[in-house]
Amino acid sequence: MRKEQEENQFIAFLFDKNYNRIYEYCCLRLGKPFQDAEDCAMEVFSRAFRHVEDLMEHPCPERWLYVTARNISMEMLRRRMKYRYADSLDDLRPDRTSMYGAEDSAEDKFLESCEERESAQLEKYLTGTLRPGELELYRLLVTEKRATVEIAEALGVSYTNATTKVYRLRKKLKKQVKLLKKGGIQNEENY
Repeated sequence: MRKEQEENQFIAFLFDKNYNRIYEYCCLRLGKPFQDAEDCAMEVFSRAFRHVEDLMEHPCPERWLYVTARNISMEMLRRRMKYRYADSLDDLRPDRTSMYGAEDSAEDKFLESCEERESAQLEKYLTGTLRPGELELYRLLVTEKRATVEIAEALGVSYTNATTKVYRLRKKLKKQVKLLKKGGIQNEENY
């Protein structure tokens, strides 16, 4: 009974002395929404309560609290990123039903055909900026969706060489897209 009372007093002391600092630390690590920081701080003290015997013998309990806060905030950030990534994949996935449950409306089909046309025009422009060797690499990489190892085999070059070629091609295509967005179309002969 006496030991339990000492543990409760120890946790109460730690909480009173450190809660605000741990909460601020979690706010800095997690940012908005601040509810996550509050949850993080509360989880720190929940874990402290579960490990109170070890914590009482720890040479620096405040340090233990900060390390625990760091670990919990990292878990929360990973979870947050995982959900954001899943949400972004949902945004990319086309929804084939309207809000009333019917198949694609005429407007959806029209927008889809416009996007396909724009995509085809962009691809035609980009492939027009490529040299014959780059065009073959583009075909393997984009059209056939081959892995770098397969591209190396198809081109008869080393994996490292294929990786370099793929990197340079992507860099060139990104540059062409940026130029196109700015309004200046450029066909580079010697890239």
